[in-house]
Amino acid sequence: MQDPTGHASVAAAGQTLALGRGLIAALEGPSEPERYSEAQAQAMQDAAPSIARAALAIVLVYIAAQLWIRPAQFWAAWPAYAAEVFAASLVLVGTSVSRWRRYAEAWFVAGDFIFSSALTLQLVSPETALGGVAGFTSVKMLATALFVPWRARRQYLSVAYTLALYGLALMLAPHFPEEPKKVHLVALPVIAAFLSALGTVRAARLRRTLLEETFKREAAVMRLQRVLDRMPVGCVISDANLRYQYWNRAAENIFGYKMEEVLGKSAVDVITPSHLRDLSVRGFEELAREDHVLGPMRLENVTKDGRTIVCEWSAVGLHNPDGSFGGMLSMCQDVTEKHRDEQARRELIAQLEESDRIRAAFVATLSHELRSPINVILGYHDLLMEGVFGPVSRAQQDVIERIGQAARQVLELVTSTLEVSRVQAGRTPVNLQLIYPRALLEQVRSETLEIQDKEGVRVEWRIPEGLPPVYTDAAKVKVIVKNLLSNALKYTEQGVVEIQAVEARRGVEIRVSDTGYGIPADALPHVFEPFRQFHTQTGSGGAGLGLYLVRLFADLIGAQLTVQSEVGKGSTFTVWIPLQPPGTVVQP
Repeated sequence: MQDPTGHASVAAAGQTLALGRGLIAALEGPSEPERYSEAQAQAMQDAAPSIARAALAIVLVYIAAQLWIRPAQFWAAWPAYAAEVFAASLVLVGTSVSRWRRYAEAWFVAGDFIFSSALTLQLVSPETALGGVAGFTSVKMLATALFVPWRARRQYLSVAYTLALYGLALMLAPHFPEEPKKVHLVALPVIAAFLSALGTVRAARLRRTLLEETFKREAAVMRLQRVLDRMPVGCVISDANLRYQYWNRAAENIFGYKMEEVLGKSAVDVITPSHLRDLSVRGFEELAREDHVLGPMRLENVTKDGRTIVCEWSAVGLHNPDGSFGGMLSMCQDVTEKHRDEQARRELIAQLEESDRIRAAFVATLSHELRSPINVILGYHDLLMEGVFGPVSRAQQDVIERIGQAARQVLELVTSTLEVSRVQAGRTPVNLQLIYPRALLEQVRSETLEIQDKEGVRVEWRIPEGLPPVYTDAAKVKVIVKNLLSNALKYTEQGVVEIQAVEARRGVEIRVSDTGYGIPADALPHVFEPFRQFHTQTGSGGAGLGLYLVRLFADLIGAQLTVQSEVGKGSTFTVWIPLQPPGTVVQP
């Protein structure tokens, strides 16, 4: 069933918006007294025809009753009755013609003058019942105070004129001296005049208060409409029956329809494609059941010229004071171009990810296939150097050693490439365990004795007792330290390479320092990027993946890398390992 309360509420809101548009000049132009005067004149135009019809009906009923009950009294004062009918008819005709309606108050004053004159002058007729005229006069003065929205001074003048003419006619009435209840004939109209004056004051204050509240409400509505009309997003209001009640300028620009073209039309028929209408109806029903914001969501819409666009919508239900669903306020913006760009970007990203996956798989496969023959070469190198196949001359040893050195460089490159591809492909697990840094570094020291034996370079290990245990991946920490040590030895021809560990910032810092070539200042931001080499003149070889792998492994275990360097004085690489990575809990 439809909700008549909600429908009426939203419909009234739509009518108020339309009324506010017409009153904007009045709200900002004339002063408050002028607005009150204009509003009162309008109220008079609206009320005068119905009051005249009611007065005419009452007079005709009274005349019919007089003809039925006391025909002699009617025929004795028929000109007065005719004047009363003429007065009511004059007001009715004058306020029913459109070009005369602006003079509604003047028509009513004229009709009131004629009616009051005819009513009170009936007292001069000897057949007239004085009590009846007194009662009608009293009722007339009270009725105009309560039901006629004219100026207060008009009511005061009407009462004064009616009371004065009534008193004069009463004194001229031939049968007034014989009337036994004279006090009632005088007191009743006087009391009615007094009450009429009080009622006029009260009614005038009430009307002014209501009009002031109306002005404030209309001004607030107009301010709201101005804000909505100037919003860069479309604003649409629908009632409880899914029919449009408001449509701002941005919505006009988006969909091509003027507000007048869509008012009262179904919200699921104008701009909604046929295949999305059921979804729109379900959205309305959801907002009717629950008080929440729906969206943002992207939907296809159809414009006036038949184009299909993509709009991003957000909607909220409008509820009446009694809690019933009254409609929906929707905001939208045209995101067609943005949607196309995002879709193209997603497709491109998917293609790049697929290409990267294929590349990583190819590199991993290639690296794996290369390691086997390189290991075979190194195996035969060792056998040749040991003389398994016979004695080797000094010159042959130099050649074989160069072969072994080249094979080891290729193996290092292949191993680093394989590790990098595994990390990038997300196939490198992190095995967290509680380790002691001193014991770990001692293992690294014993495992790198061969590369530490470099002529002209002294390697110093400064590992104090009492370093706190850390919860991390031991294998990756060892790779990080080995690569930093290898890098330091590679670029240091004479001097010292120092490995130091200290407790710092709720973790352990491992510093690898050297007195080698150093790194230029402009190259420091790029030292951890892949395939970067800053000392190619040394002939040390390598593909520039060692420090890149260090950075990847540090990111995996939640460590931080920093580097300080000065050309000609050496470099210091620092890796800070937290007591435990963020988001983890140390296991017993």
